[in-house]
Amino acid sequence: MPSSLRPFLVTLSLLHVLALQAQTSREIAKSAFLSSVFIEVMDKYGKPLALGSGFVVSPSLIATNLHVIQGAAIARVNLVGSKTIFASSIVKAIDPVNDLALLQVPGLLAPSLVLSAGAPEVGDRVYAIGNPKGLQGTLSDGLVSAFREFKTRKLIQISAPISPGSSGGPVLNEKGEVLGVAVGTIEDGQNLNFAIPSGALSDLMGRKSAPVEMNSLKIARENTNARLTPAVEGIQIAHFTWSKVHDWTTEDFDLQFVVRNLTNAPVKKIQIVILLSDRQGAPVTSCETEAGLHTNKYGESIPPHSAMSYSVRFSSFDKSLTKSIKYRVLSYVAE
Repeated sequence: MPSSLRPFLVTLSLLHVLALQAQTSREIAKSAFLSSVFIEVMDKYGKPLALGSGFVVSPSLIATNLHVIQGAAIARVNLVGSKTIFASSIVKAIDPVNDLALLQVPGLLAPSLVLSAGAPEVGDRVYAIGNPKGLQGTLSDGLVSAFREFKTRKLIQISAPISPGSSGGPVLNEKGEVLGVAVGTIEDGQNLNFAIPSGALSDLMGRKSAPVEMNSLKIARENTNARLTPAVEGIQIAHFTWSKVHDWTTEDFDLQFVVRNLTNAPVKKIQIVILLSDRQGAPVTSCETEAGLHTNKYGESIPPHSAMSYSVRFSSFDKSLTKSIKYRVLSYVAE
């Protein structure tokens, strides 16, 4: 064989091997759906709190985001496309810095997804699997757009869409390997989505730690230091999150939160004070209002041992100054 042909043949062989390793999007979906799960978390009264996604990494063990299960007492888990529900309240390990958690799900047996050993590069094609808005088994595709660092966390920016409910789902390369865990999106941006590198998940799986009950985890916070410390016995406020009002003329934000009725009677006309403070504890702004005022929930009662979500509008202020939220329940009417 002429020596000039050998490099050419070697190149063809390498390309053939790479082609065998890559999968079509249909093959990736068919394989990964077998290991992807839908997660619904609830409080101790059985009230649904949030939806999320996850995937099997070893027998009876799934990976997801920590923020999906924080503040909950129990999780209901099912494989995508299956009607069999598994209950879990045991968390094997958590990584608060990278927003990761390993959830033990006794009885759940499914193939484990393989974590990618290599680092992706900008331009690589990726596939995200999740349950946006509860729509189980949704596949989206895109590219690795960039690599970002936010404080102590490294993230992969991708163009594959991620919506609420997809948090904790796998982000796969063309070989069907997990290169990241979907964590969130920037709502005001155009298709700015992020995943936690699989290396952080691999490190978490290698740690030795004692399992803990899910309800022992601290309540999830979003740029706040909100505490579950009710001023009026039996009424609690939790799960503060911000949502920008899409209005080009003002900088308005809705502060969303959940009010829990821990009493044995329906309650209404809940008067509250919310105080926003900066990093030094100095007040930024505050409001005193009745939960549900100026909404279709006005006058509606919260049943005993139940919860209801509300929001309060804060107009024309710099949300970035707010580092903590304090509240006080002034009064309520029991029916």
